[in-house]
Amino acid sequence: MSSNALPFLASNLQFTQLMAPNDASRALLQEASDLFLSLVKNMIPADASSNGYRSKLYKADAQLVNIEVAFTSNATYSTMAIDESYKLAVNTSASTTSVFIVATTFFGARHALETLSQLIVWDSDLSSLIMISDASIQDSPVYPHRGIMVDTSRNFMSVDMLKKIIDGMGYNKLNVFHWHFADSSSFPFVSNREPFMALYGAFSADKVYTADDIRDLVHYATVRGVKIVPEIDGPSHAGAGWEWGPQKGRGDLVLCYGKQPWDTYCYEPPCGQFNPINPNVYQIIGNLYKDMSELFPTDIFHMGGDEVKFACWNETTDIVDWLRNNSRGQDDDGFLYLWNYFQNETLRVLDDAYGKQLPVMMWTNKISESMKIENYLDKNRYILHVWTTVSEKADVAQLKDVYKKGYKLIFTNNDNWYLDCGAGSWVGEGNHTNMWCSPFKGWQTVYDNNLRLVIANFSLAYNHDQILGGEAAIWAEQTLNNVLESKIWPRGAALAERLWSDPDTPALQAYARLLHHRKRLESRGITTDGMQPEWCYQNEGGCQ
Repeated sequence: MSSNALPFLASNLQFTQLMAPNDASRALLQEASDLFLSLVKNMIPADASSNGYRSKLYKADAQLVNIEVAFTSNATYSTMAIDESYKLAVNTSASTTSVFIVATTFFGARHALETLSQLIVWDSDLSSLIMISDASIQDSPVYPHRGIMVDTSRNFMSVDMLKKIIDGMGYNKLNVFHWHFADSSSFPFVSNREPFMALYGAFSADKVYTADDIRDLVHYATVRGVKIVPEIDGPSHAGAGWEWGPQKGRGDLVLCYGKQPWDTYCYEPPCGQFNPINPNVYQIIGNLYKDMSELFPTDIFHMGGDEVKFACWNETTDIVDWLRNNSRGQDDDGFLYLWNYFQNETLRVLDDAYGKQLPVMMWTNKISESMKIENYLDKNRYILHVWTTVSEKADVAQLKDVYKKGYKLIFTNNDNWYLDCGAGSWVGEGNHTNMWCSPFKGWQTVYDNNLRLVIANFSLAYNHDQILGGEAAIWAEQTLNNVLESKIWPRGAALAERLWSDPDTPALQAYARLLHHRKRLESRGITTDGMQPEWCYQNEGGCQ
C-alpha cells in the first residue's frame, strides 16, 4: 500500500461498473454499494459545510474516484464452502483514482468494499475525505465460520438492536450470526404452524419475532455478508412455550418445567426438558423446523444439546417404563440411549423440513464426554460446538478424544470467548469471584485464543479441515437490549481478526489497530466499550 493519500469530494466517488451473474446477486451488490457510499458520506461531519468544507479542498474538486466491481458466482446466501476471497486494486493516475474489485462471490466483493471503506478517512486539517492513492490487496479468511452468538430468550432483544449487531459484524467481516432465540425462559418466535408456542412462551405480545421480522433480518444480514444460524435448544433448556400440551390434548411436551429445587433437575431456573417419548414433541418440532426452513436459507443448523440432566427423566414414571421396555436401566447408558432416540427423531423431522441433510451443530455435552460419542453421533453429520474450557484437564481429555476421532469443531470455549462472564451471580448468593465462568474476558484474552495453539497443546497435529472456526457468545441472563452492543464491541473485533487472519503475533501487536478500529466503529454508530484513555489513542505506543 502506498503511503500517499489524496483528498476528494464525496460527489466525485462513483461506481462505474457493477458486474454480477444474475438479477438476484446484482441486486445484493447494488445494496452493498449503496451502503458503502452511505458509510463514506457519513464520515463527513454534519457541520463541515459551515466550516468551509469546499474552500479547503485544494485540488480535491478535480480528483475522481471510479470503482468497478465484478464477481462470477450467483450464490445469494453464505455457506461454509463459500469463497470469501477478493482482490482489491487502487491505482491513481493524474486526477483519477481507479478502484478494481474482483471476487468469485458477492460475499468476497462485499468484504472488499468493507476494506475499501477502511482506506478512506475524514481529515479534519484538510476538511476533506482522503483515501490511499495506490494499493494492491489479496485477502481471504483463514476460518469459514466466524460468528457472534446472541441469546434473545433470557432477555428480549429488539430487531433494531439485532440489526446493529449485524452492522458491527459486517464492519468486522464476521459472517455467522448464531441466534439462540428460544430457551426455557421464553419462546418469542411466532410460528405459523404452531401459534401456541409464542402465545404461551413470549414475555409479552410485543416481545416476539414474526416471520416478517425474520425475513427482513435475514436479508439485512445477507447484504452485510452475514448468515443467520437459528437454534432451538433441546432436549434440555426447553420450557416456556411448551406447557400447553396437556390442555390441548397433546400430553406433556416438556418435563420438570419450573420444578424445585431447580439445581437438582437443571442448570438454571426455570427448569425444563423435552419429553422424548411423546410423539407429539417431534410433530411440533417438525412444524417449527418447517417454518424455519422457509425463513432461514442456511447450510447448517444448530440443535443445542447442552446441559441435559438425567435427574429430570429419572423421576418420570413413563420414562422409566420406556427404558425398561427397551431393556435399558436408569443409568448413564440408559439415558444416553434415550437421548440418542431423541436426536434421531429430531434429525428425521429436520431432514423432512429442509428436504436435505444439513450439517448439525451441537454443543459439547454428556454424549461427547462419554468417550462413546461415535456410538451416538455421526461425525459426518454432527459438528461439535465447544463451550467447555481448553485448559481444564477433564475438558482437554474430552476434546482430545473427539478430535482424534475426526469430529469437526467450532470453538466458543468459555475461558476465552464467553463475553457475559465477570458479573455477579444472577441466581442465589454469590459475587463475581465465584460465578462459574469468571473473570471478565478482556479483548486480549479473546484475541490470544489461537486455535492452532489450542490443538498443539493437546500434543496433536493440527488438521485445518476439522477446525472450522469459532464464535463469541453473549448469554443474556444479565444483559439487556440497551447494553448488548458495548458487551460485544470492541471484543468482537478482536475475535474477528483472530478468525480472519489468525496472526502469530500476540494481542499487544494489535493494540494500535484495534484502538483505531474501535474509533471507526464508534463513528459508524456502533456503541462500544472503551479500551484506554483518549490520550493513549492520540499518542500511539504511549500506554504500552
